[in-house]
Amino acid sequence: MKCVTPELLYDYSSFYSLQWSPSGRQAAAICAVGDREKKDYRRDLCLIRGEQVVRLTWAGDVRFFLWEDDETLLFAADRTEEEKKRRKYGEPFTAIYRLSTEGGEAQLAFEVPFDATSGRRLSGNQYLFSGGLDLHMADYITWPEEERKHFLEAQRKEDAVAAVCDESPWCANGVGLISGKRTALYRWNAAEKTAERLTDPEIDVSGYDTDGKTVIYVGEKICGRRTMRERLWQTWLEDRETRQLAVPEMYFHFICFAGPELLFAASDGKRYGVNENPKIFRYDFAEDQAVEIADPDLGTSNEVLTDVSLHEEAVVHGDRSGVYFASTVRNHTEIFRAAPDGSVETVIQREGSISGFDVKNGRFLLSALYQMLPEEIYSWESGAGFRQITHVNEKLLQDTYVAAPHRVTVQSEGLDIDGWVLYPKDFQPDQKYPAILDIHGGPKCAYGEVYFHEMQVWASEGYFVLYCNPYGGDGRGNAFAAMADRYGTTDYRNLMDFTDEVIRKFPAIDPGRLCVTGGSYGGFMTNWVVTHTNRFAAAATQRSISNWVSMYGISDIGPMFAEDQNDAKFTTAEGIEQMWRHSPLKYIAAAETPTLVLHSDEDHRCPVSEGIQFYTALREKGVDARMVIFHGENHELSRSGKPEARIRRLKEIHDWFERHLNG
Repeated sequence: MKCVTPELLYDYSSFYSLQWSPSGRQAAAICAVGDREKKDYRRDLCLIRGEQVVRLTWAGDVRFFLWEDDETLLFAADRTEEEKKRRKYGEPFTAIYRLSTEGGEAQLAFEVPFDATSGRRLSGNQYLFSGGLDLHMADYITWPEEERKHFLEAQRKEDAVAAVCDESPWCANGVGLISGKRTALYRWNAAEKTAERLTDPEIDVSGYDTDGKTVIYVGEKICGRRTMRERLWQTWLEDRETRQLAVPEMYFHFICFAGPELLFAASDGKRYGVNENPKIFRYDFAEDQAVEIADPDLGTSNEVLTDVSLHEEAVVHGDRSGVYFASTVRNHTEIFRAAPDGSVETVIQREGSISGFDVKNGRFLLSALYQMLPEEIYSWESGAGFRQITHVNEKLLQDTYVAAPHRVTVQSEGLDIDGWVLYPKDFQPDQKYPAILDIHGGPKCAYGEVYFHEMQVWASEGYFVLYCNPYGGDGRGNAFAAMADRYGTTDYRNLMDFTDEVIRKFPAIDPGRLCVTGGSYGGFMTNWVVTHTNRFAAAATQRSISNWVSMYGISDIGPMFAEDQNDAKFTTAEGIEQMWRHSPLKYIAAAETPTLVLHSDEDHRCPVSEGIQFYTALREKGVDARMVIFHGENHELSRSGKPEARIRRLKEIHDWFERHLNG
């Protein structure tokens, strides 16, 4: 059988933004796949009719799309050299192309004077778009063409000299500078070619829905400091009258219309902090108040991790029966329906991960990872069950060794911890093998029985692969995920207890040839492991946190992140001491494990300075260490970074482990 190689990253297909047509007769999605010539990814539209999937575009440049009518799609792309040039020079505009589902060439439908990120048709020639807004040019859409041109030329010259930050946090991972930047809502009249902004320029919109008469949106009115705590607003489309709804500042997870009813999920964070699972509310417009209708102790997104899904979607859909949302349950994804009466029921339950979906008239389309396959498109309907529609990744892996997960449940610290073991390719029970403990990120995420490219590469290279869901992860309620002031305690002991049990149950694992790796929280925990035990022969820490004190204020999550995760105030001596107590760097004197440090120079979630500190301390102590910094990549390197960088990352880890296992 063939091996899973790093280079397969170019060949996986990933499906996202699934959307039924208005009648539900057909659907469309974006398919992303690697492009060896461009050394990047292609993103094209595909049409889904029954079990037939047809590719509609070939340029690989689709950013988002919407249905104009049952036979016509609109999509955003830069198709001409002039459009690409304008994009390169920072002009805010979006070219929207029209394409018949019956085929033919896409034609320019219209162009909007802002950088659109999503859209939907309202009625007739009216469209609702979300898009970027720069406070320095808040009224740009109303300016004459010549004034726009002169302003952009002057702005480019200023930006070339310096970047100005007058808000905190000042950056966003994968975006860069966000000081003075917002997401706004716009109405576009395609017949008159006019745009109007519907939202206050100071409000940064994070979610919205419309019933055709009003738009309800959630966002934060930023006054120099982003807090992640948001409010709800309502704007009438007829006269643009706007009001703030009677809801306090909260951490919002979704808002969605269920017929005439508005449901939203939000938490105040008072008990479990920023990562607290939300309660579900119905807004009573007659009484002008929010009514709590359910407290299911569920997240409202899929947090089951993989590295073959190129687009993260927090998907919510509503109809008259309620609002449908995905949630992580233990180690897999389920779809729930929250009804206006407060009932919350499971609709779809299956081992695996659902990365996106749409539903119409009880029929679901899913982009999901089932049966140890990378993403494929499935349909589901009550009474009919599941039907696999695409088989592209399944065919890609024909005659290839895909290691099956063997579940291991461990009792640790009074908890039952779920974990799995992958066997190496060509396993022989009378031989001894090295093993890699892979620690997930988050920490409020989870591993499951899903296809994970890096793990399959390691199994093909002759390693046992061990992974589990320690305390702090998603899918088991607020109490299990409560990590404030707990980093490096129960979670660390869970990981070590799991490793001990796996070695006991799988005698072919050589305990003298154990390696450990992980990214983000998994990188933090790798740093913690090598400063608290010397049982591992080699380590690879990725996009990590090493020092909670220095993390304060440099992450795109904001200065509250370090305080929230450590239950400590940075402005007090006691708070700083508490942050330092949970910092792996404090314990560097105990480190002896040869450690590879991987980071990206555009990582604004866990900035590269965190990796540099840890690498420098290791070298100063005399520990064998190597640091690799990936140019132009961000915190998503291992999941959606450019294929070449991801392949280089896997090669670095492989070479480091082989060097220290085999000398």
